[in-house]
Amino acid sequence: MRWHRRLTGKVALIGVSFMLLLGLFLSLHYAHLKKELLHGGVERAESLSDTIAASILTFVFRAAEGGALIDDLLERVNKNSTGVFVRMVHSRAINEQYVEDATEQPMTPEEVDSLADGTVRAYQTDAAFVRVVPLHAEAPCVRCHDNPDGPGQIPVGYVLGLVVTEVSKAEVEAAIAELAGDTLLTGGFIVALMVALLVYLSRAIVRPVTAMTRTIAAVADGDFGRRIELVRNDEIGELSAHFNTMSGRLKEMFDFMRRSNVELTGEVTRQVEAVRQTRDFYQAVVDSTQRIILTSDTDLVIDSVNVEWERQKEQYGLEIGRDELIGRPLAEFLPEGQRARLLAVCRRIVEGGAAGRDIEHHEEFDLTLKEAHRYFLLNIGPLIDSENRLMGLVFVATDISSRKRAEEMLRVERNKLNAIMDGMGDAVMIVEGESTVTYMNKLMRNTFGAEAVGQRCFEAVAGRESPCPGCHLGQQERRAVSSVEIAAANGRYYLATHTHVADVEGYPSVIGVYKDITFRKEMEDELRLQTITDTLTGLYNKRHFFDRLEREITGGRGASPLTLLFLDIDKFKSFNDTYGHVEGDVCLAALGNIVRGAIRDHGDAGFRYGGEEFTVLLPGAGAEQGARVADRIRQEFGRTVFTPEVEGVRQAVTRTVSIGGAVYEPGESAGTFVERADNAMYTAKRAGGDQVRFS
Repeated sequence: MRWHRRLTGKVALIGVSFMLLLGLFLSLHYAHLKKELLHGGVERAESLSDTIAASILTFVFRAAEGGALIDDLLERVNKNSTGVFVRMVHSRAINEQYVEDATEQPMTPEEVDSLADGTVRAYQTDAAFVRVVPLHAEAPCVRCHDNPDGPGQIPVGYVLGLVVTEVSKAEVEAAIAELAGDTLLTGGFIVALMVALLVYLSRAIVRPVTAMTRTIAAVADGDFGRRIELVRNDEIGELSAHFNTMSGRLKEMFDFMRRSNVELTGEVTRQVEAVRQTRDFYQAVVDSTQRIILTSDTDLVIDSVNVEWERQKEQYGLEIGRDELIGRPLAEFLPEGQRARLLAVCRRIVEGGAAGRDIEHHEEFDLTLKEAHRYFLLNIGPLIDSENRLMGLVFVATDISSRKRAEEMLRVERNKLNAIMDGMGDAVMIVEGESTVTYMNKLMRNTFGAEAVGQRCFEAVAGRESPCPGCHLGQQERRAVSSVEIAAANGRYYLATHTHVADVEGYPSVIGVYKDITFRKEMEDELRLQTITDTLTGLYNKRHFFDRLEREITGGRGASPLTLLFLDIDKFKSFNDTYGHVEGDVCLAALGNIVRGAIRDHGDAGFRYGGEEFTVLLPGAGAEQGARVADRIRQEFGRTVFTPEVEGVRQAVTRTVSIGGAVYEPGESAGTFVERADNAMYTAKRAGGDQVRFS
């Protein structure tokens, strides 16, 4: 009876707990659905206000009628949308200019703030969800109204007004009330159902289970012949029948286990033999390596050594045998100067245990054995068993004397090569991979800085973001030797000779030799400049004028204009005949200086066409800009005073210039273009000179 009462109490406790959890779930579910309903109202206000604002900005403000369509749009929305009221709040500037009766309903604090800072705001009142969306000017506008801060156009981003959308809470509140009633009704029904279920469980399950428990306890004590005497046509009766069947099979299983125990003993013996054979196999592998391998326990006492110790003992003049090592502390065989440090490393690995199985230590050290200097590589790591437990440490010692001697020889050869490279009169660097500098000789480092190693060559040397034009570094089809001229970041010019080489594994690299050709380039540039420059005026000569004009025309003007000015000094022959050729040259040189000062340093160009005639090319300039440049030249030259000497007396003399201009027409030939500008200049001369005319 006590067991029956305890089980009944537990069932009742489970039922009460379930009802409490159910009540909590219904409360949370009600709260969640209520929140969703409220959120739906907010989303409706948000979606509607954004749609109306987008419509006003996209269609209304861009329509020819402008803001006159806003009231019609809002009236249709309010008429066709249930529970929705939309209104427009104008900015101060629009009210003052376009609303005859500027008195609107008082603005809420949120509307005042949104007009001030242009930010979207959403809030709720007792009766509605409200969202305020500012309307920003998306482009400068002067069509409808003026800037509120002064004359001029409305700036981009200015708040033209607000769209205020109010969605009624009436539908949401009705849905929440209906939800509360449904939740209470559902909870009451489930509580009544649970009470009935508890009563049924107590009568139909608890008492029969008590009888079953007594039988199960007897079977557990070894009475496999005990059976449950319970005849019922329900699940408990079926469970009892299954238990009786299980008891019979359990007895059969115990009998089978006794027979299997004998067979298992034989299988264990066979597995032990297989493990022994596996151990012997791995031991043979360890013994066949040319490395000394020994292990220790966690107390750093040696417990195994491979046979390589015996093979190398005589070679290195060691006296202690393999069997004598086992059982000795590891500390006795560590180099005296490094003993404390290596023991600390071993203890750190042991303290890491199985969790630190990836902790390993690699170290090179040298010893003098049989009066010979030998180098060894020592690896120390954890020894983990099949159950992931730390058993001890494993030590692997490898003789690397041959490798160290090869490295030393390589270092000596590298030093020789560096000395040769540093003694060269040219700058040298080696580039690998994606144009990465891996080596620079002394002159290269002094020229471009040692920090260039590791950078890409075109960045460190040429100061570019991409490979230099004509450079073949990194291309799939490499030439053995190639040369290219480079304008370096230090302002000098170099002839770079690139030699493509590959190492024994076929990995490519490039050796670059850089010869300074700055002086040669400067001489070439100076010579070229002399061939295209008029020495008297400092302007370009006639031959270069036609070369430049052809490049400008054939280069494709697109939408960019090109203006040509044609200049001629008025009555220059009379000036030359009166004051001599020397004074005439002074006059020509003065006009050349004025032309250079009136045009842009980049793009524009002035030319001495011949005699007292000059031309000016103005790429990107139209007729208006060309006329301004021409008039600036005309006025400045007209103010220039010349002081030629006549019979020992200096006289103050001025001269004027006539200027003709033309703007290039697509498809026009260079000759026709020049002829139109020349004709415009002669038109200016025939009109009295000292003026600018365009064809």
